[in-house]
Amino acid sequence: MTAFKEYAAIASFKGSLLKDPDKLLVAPGKNSQAARQVRFTSTREITELEPVLKSYILEAIEVLTPGRQRGYIIYFSQPKQSGTRISRIEKCVQKILDGKGFNDRY
Repeated sequence: MTAFKEYAAIASFKGSLLKDPDKLLVAPGKNSQAARQVRFTSTREITELEPVLKSYILEAIEVLTPGRQRGYIIYFSQPKQSGTRISRIEKCVQKILDGKGFNDRY
């Protein structure tokens, strides 16, 4: 969350990965690549958009970022034997489906 003189915003570092069906997400600057934010100029806007904002926030939590993907790929590709690679993949399937990264401990 950020606050400026003219508006307040809820931002996501990987906002470009979100679906954005309501077209609320905007890039915070002209050189922004992945970050996106939803801007507000009044508290009424926030209360009116509450259900939509909740869905955006939940989706942002679920996004499996490229860094998380890379962590799994490195872990899966290290063993020389294919059986070990398959075993590692099978052990991590549920964690991936839960949206957790390889090093996430929650």
